[in-house]
Amino acid sequence: MADGNIIAPGGVSTSYCYVRGWIHTVTYPSRDYAQITIGVDSVWHWLNGWQGATFDLYWWSDSQGWVDYFPGGHWWGPDNLVPSAEASSGTGTTGTLTHVDNWSRIVGSNRNCKYRAVLTVNGHQSIVDFDTTIAEIPQYTITYYKNDGTNTSTSAKKTYGNTYTIADNWANHQLNNTVVSGYTTTFNINGGTSTTPSAITSTRTRKYAANGWNTKSDGSGTNYAPRGSYTSNANLTLYEKWTLSYTNNAITLPAAPTRPGYTFKGWYTAASGGTKAGNAGASYTPSTNQTLYAQWTAQSQTVTFNANGGTTPTASKTVTYDQTYGALPIPTRPGYEFLGWFTSLDGGTEVQSDTIVKITSSQTLYAHWKVMGAVFTHDGNQWQRSLCYLSTDDGWKHALPYVYTSDGWKLTIF
Repeated sequence: MADGNIIAPGGVSTSYCYVRGWIHTVTYPSRDYAQITIGVDSVWHWLNGWQGATFDLYWWSDSQGWVDYFPGGHWWGPDNLVPSAEASSGTGTTGTLTHVDNWSRIVGSNRNCKYRAVLTVNGHQSIVDFDTTIAEIPQYTITYYKNDGTNTSTSAKKTYGNTYTIADNWANHQLNNTVVSGYTTTFNINGGTSTTPSAITSTRTRKYAANGWNTKSDGSGTNYAPRGSYTSNANLTLYEKWTLSYTNNAITLPAAPTRPGYTFKGWYTAASGGTKAGNAGASYTPSTNQTLYAQWTAQSQTVTFNANGGTTPTASKTVTYDQTYGALPIPTRPGYEFLGWFTSLDGGTEVQSDTIVKITSSQTLYAHWKVMGAVFTHDGNQWQRSLCYLSTDDGWKHALPYVYTSDGWKLTIF
């Protein structure tokens, strides 16, 4: 309601004020309060007519009626209530008299409000009642989707003007931990013999680990980091962002192959040299398709030399499989010529320095001899050449003994 004119004492010839209308707006500069602007659109003739003017504000309570917001005082005035424009004496001027206040008391549960503004000028009043609904302070929804095909979601609220902290990803959230085929490892026994598999294919575990948020389910939108800040006053939909990774799973390396004269050294990434992958039966995790090679250590054996009636400067030596025998000792025996080292006392196979070692256990080599002509002995009275056999192109021949006398060598017939 309004009572129309407010005219100061003294009439037109002195001063006057005519209330032409009221101004009323509500804005929300912050989430914490509503801002109320109330004023009068007025016509006045200024000759001290506004001195002592006041604004008063009341709110309606169903139990108490009109309640003064400022009991014992005024919302505004009387000393600082000045029009926005002034007129010189003798002319009428149109102006607006307003007052703005941060009316925080209204923001709360009592949003459907009725209040009364009263302008008093020199004892005259203009009264207006306002019915208004102060809107809820805006809130915005942040929706989170797991983005794992289950359409699982949760949401939170952000109030106008607030800074919102983006949530963490779901705890330990992983997607599609699926075991898939991995890498093929081929085994080269490198000269050995084996019943082990020629190849083994490993497995890998495929994992999608949650790693932040994105505004699009395919990750092509805007990224938001967990615990990051969101300040926009707008709804926001976020999808968990996934990082794909693979974990390589281990295989068991095959049993040791065998190779005569050699000891299995292990499985390696190269036929010689390279890096050792592991021993037989060890756990090994491949990271690519590859070939592993058996590597070998040649065995060493002891060779003993039997001089077979003679004398040898070396009793034994160590030889290595698949290597040559190397330097062999030369024995001596008076009256005999050394024929070589053989694998048996009689007969056998001759072993020379360039012979390749193929033995897998200790070995004895025997010296073989041939007589170098007659053998002379002295019985105290005379020299005597012993009966012996001589090696000829036709084989071994019997040689008759000779006796040395003062007349020279004489053939002795038994």
